[in-house]
Amino acid sequence: MQPGQISDEVLYDQPRHRSHVISFTEKGPDIVMVDHSLSHSRWHLEDERIIAAVGRAGFLTCSKLRWMRLDWPLLTALINRWRPETNTFYFRMGESTITLQDVAMILGLRIDGPCITDSDRYFWPDRCEELLGVAPESMPGGTIKLKWLKETFSVPLPFDAPLILIEQHARAYIMHMIGSILFPDSSKDKVHVRYHFY
Repeated sequence: MQPGQISDEVLYDQPRHRSHVISFTEKGPDIVMVDHSLSHSRWHLEDERIIAAVGRAGFLTCSKLRWMRLDWPLLTALINRWRPETNTFYFRMGESTITLQDVAMILGLRIDGPCITDSDRYFWPDRCEELLGVAPESMPGGTIKLKWLKETFSVPLPFDAPLILIEQHARAYIMHMIGSILFPDSSKDKVHVRYHFY
């Protein structure tokens, strides 16, 4: 059986795709897998006020995601089948993709309503201080270390904490969730401040 597609009209990037290397060599290119979900699973929300704020932002169901053992060979096989030209998984029997409805069902996130958009033209330390009440000493490229977020905001709040402090802790928790579970990036330990939206 001939490896790869029959025609290159749609999957035009085949010579540079990882499946081409796999098809014509014994070993494919190395993949670095990053999993931050264990770190986030250790941040337990216990304050009902913060839980309510996370719920108002629409992240309550998603916040219940916890670390699970991943099937790395299966994930590698799916990565090898992902085609950026069509944003689909390309299988011998046809194509498959992830829909917004899949996202809503799996993560409990809303997929309807107005879009959340904003400018990317901020002085990030000021924006961070505006939304979290504090900014780390170093923010290379507008990123915050996940460890700093957890250490700074996983502390218990006083009984009479003002609403703004509760919302800042909820924002930090959501940022940590975004950087560790929803959109982890190749930095392996940071999240960008642009994800402040609520």
